[in-house]
Amino acid sequence: MSNDKTALSATITGGSGTAPVTLSAQAGAAPGDYIVLVTGIDASGNQTSCWVDATVQTGSFTLSANPDWLDVSAGDETGDISTISLSGIGSFAGNATVTVSSITDATC
Repeated sequence: MSNDKTALSATITGGSGTAPVTLSAQAGAAPGDYIVLVTGIDASGNQTSCWVDATVQTGSFTLSANPDWLDVSAGDETGDISTISLSGIGSFAGNATVTVSSITDATC
């Protein structure tokens, strides 16, 4: 997402309701977490706001681990298991190679 401000508007009638808002990020946007401010104003000029957390992802897929931590005892031959999930972004339907490495003295 960039610092460009784009005005999006939707009208909710009858005092309550919902309105979809689509957020998009330009190609080349920096990945990361962003906070988007949404403000509503009535005919009398009264306004209220809420925040929407948005995450910009780059690449064609994301990886997640469940659990994302393991408690393994030294000498434990069986270890513990974390399930790694791959989720495509957009229309990604290709293959991905997942490798495992250790950043400590543990072995994978």
